[in-house]
Parts: sequence; C-alpha cells; structure tokens
Amino acid sequence: MLRSFFSVIRWVNLLYILLTFCGFRFLLINPLFQLAGYTPSLGNAAFLLLALSVMLVAAGGYIINDYFDVEADLINKPQKVVIGNQISPDTAMRWYYLCNTAGIALGCWLAWQAGNVKLGFIHIFSAAMLWFYATYFKRKPLSGNLLVSLLVTLSIFCILFFDAEMRDFTAIKLKEILKSGFETLTGYIVAAPELTGYANKELFETIFTFVATYAGFAFLLNLVRELVKDMEDAPGDEEAGYRTLPVVAGFAFTKLLAGATVLLTIKLIANFQIEQALTGQLWVALATLPLIQLPLMYVVYKLWITNQKAGFTQISSVLKVVMLLGLAYLPYLRATIVYTPQQMVLPPGIESISVDIDSAQTQQPDTSVTIGTNPDTAVISIDPNAPPTPSATPADTETGLPESVQNKPAGNAPAIDNDLLK
Repeated sequence: MLRSFFSVIRWVNLLYILLTFCGFRFLLINPLFQLAGYTPSLGNAAFLLLALSVMLVAAGGYIINDYFDVEADLINKPQKVVIGNQISPDTAMRWYYLCNTAGIALGCWLAWQAGNVKLGFIHIFSAAMLWFYATYFKRKPLSGNLLVSLLVTLSIFCILFFDAEMRDFTAIKLKEILKSGFETLTGYIVAAPELTGYANKELFETIFTFVATYAGFAFLLNLVRELVKDMEDAPGDEEAGYRTLPVVAGFAFTKLLAGATVLLTIKLIANFQIEQALTGQLWVALATLPLIQLPLMYVVYKLWITNQKAGFTQISSVLKVVMLLGLAYLPYLRATIVYTPQQMVLPPGIESISVDIDSAQTQQPDTSVTIGTNPDTAVISIDPNAPPTPSATPADTETGLPESVQNKPAGNAPAIDNDLLK
C-alpha cells in the first residue's frame, strides 16, 4: 500500500520541489540576508514546512490526475496504472483529500506566520486549478500544458512571496517589469511605483533575479515536457476522447512548437553564459555547455527525428535531468560566499557592499554596493558601529511605494546589471 502511494504521488518529482526550495533558501537567500542583517519572516523549520505544503498540494494534483486518467493510461502505460489495480478509486480519493487538506491548512497557517493571510489563497488556487486541469484542461489543446507550467512557476515564486522583505520588493519589481513592457509595446508612459528609493535594492535584486530566472526556465522546460508527454500519450488520449494538441493539430505542429520553445531556452541560457564569461567566470560558461546546452540541443535533434513513444519518453527524461542540473549553480554560488569577521566574498560583479546597521533598528539596514573592476571577487564589509542612516524624506512618501517600503532608508548605489532574463 505504501509503495503504491509513493508511486501515485510521483515522489521523485516532489523531491525535486524540495531540492529547489532548499537550494534557494539555504544557498542564496540565507547568506545574503545574514549579510544585510535581515531575519526571514519564516524560520528555517517553518520554511521547510512551506516546502512540504507545496509538495502536499502537488501530490494531490498527481493523485487526482491519475484518478481521472485511468481510461487513457490503460492504453498508454497499462503496466504503470495503480488506481484500480493496486489501490481502489475510493482509497485514491481519500489520499487526495488528505493531501490537499493538509497542504492547504499548512499553507494558510504559514501565511499567517509570514504576516499576510492572503498568501494562503496560493495553495487554495493551486489545488483548485489542479482539479480543473485533471477534469477539463488536460483534455484541451495547449491550455492544460500552459496551466501546469504556470503552476510550477508559481510554486517557485512562493520562495519569495512568503518572506515579508522579498514580497514587498517582488510586488514592486513585477509592476516595474509590466510597466516597462507596456511602455515598450505601446509607447505610452504610465505612472507606477518604482524601486529607486528602495533600501538594499541591489541585494534584493540579486535574489529576485536568480529565483525569477530559474522560474522562467522551469516554465519553458516544463511546457516542453508537457507537450512531449502529450505526444507520448496520444494513442490513449485519442481513444479516450481527449483533444490534446497532438490529437488536434498533429505531431508535426506540436514538435515544431516544442522545438521552438527549446531553442528559445537555449538562446536565454547563452545570454547567461555570455554574462558569466564577461565577468571572468569563463569556466562556468564552459561547464554550462555540456551540462545544459548540449542536452537541450539533443532534445531538439530528437524531436526532429522521433515519432515513437520510446523516443518521447527519452526526451522527457532528458528534460527532467536538465532541470535538476540547473540547480547545480547554487552550490557554486554559495561556495563563493566566504565569511570573515569583518567581510564576506561574493560572486563576480560586485566589489564591495557596506552595511550600516543602527542598533535601534531591526529590519531596516542600509546596504550600498560598489561595482568593481575585478570580476573575480566581491568583498562585503559590515560595519555595525556605523552611524544610523537618516530616515526617508517627506518626498519619498509620494513615490507610490507601500508604507513598508517608504519607511526604509534608500541605498545610494547603482543597481547590479543582471541580464539573465533577456
């Protein structure tokens, strides 16, 4: 029974979620927060519970998907059908309700702990969308693929949303991105909050950029996997009456769309490689070639030549490995952060960050960043005895920023240039 449970909840995929959460929290966010004197809204134990809550909602999604997909699965992969063979449908539904109830309840409690109960709706929304995916969108062309990929992206952004400091920054950053995109497309200038007066902008920008970039790549690669799985399962889906993209538009169009998405991913990763090479990290750029780029090029080649189920299964496996290897950069990133009594060494691109911490303030340190000419190291000096930073002027309160942002002293450094999202 236990073995059947782990099989139906896709425990390997859930482990991937856990690795993603732990990687960003313990290898990126914690070290940088320690630098600036911030305390995360959720402690380490509570953050692990956040990862567990996301895993539980995802597990419920896998169960309900298999529950409604038995007819097609009996044709596509009869040897892997668990519901109806190893466990009864009623037992599967009890597991579904248990996982969802536990995941949503835990998510709502953690939202309260994080200081914003509205965050609990992320878990409720995700569980609802996974139900509608299994009962409706999975049977429609492309909409189900996009929905699942968006939910994967949303789960990664929970790393930012459930921290008060990163949540404030992320909300304004997303508005800036939307504002810039709208102005680029239409030529109209619109008023919106900006981050020019945000304290520690460079530090938060670094965290946001890494998390958002990885979430973007996860969206693209998961979309390709969903399209490949639809081609892999096309015989059973057609027999069950599903109107997936391969069934409606044919394999040629679906392969073209999947291949174009992979090529876009390759281009974006090439931007990252160029960025690394220009900042003196040539070996990172070179290591990305065999670990990420060549497997993705193989996926494009395989999409071109294969029309068989075994070939699509192989493509799906390669994509899962690539997504896992994408996390391998985080241990390297953490290894470059070296603490000494009065300074820290950061990855390329920053020469120094000085942190002035007033003993009277707890969550409002001011960080200034200096972009150096030496691309190999970045030194962060922490001066706990520095005089306090003046509070924001009345003019700062008219920027349209949230109150929690207005009360923060502004940093005085230029922004770090991160083109990873190009």
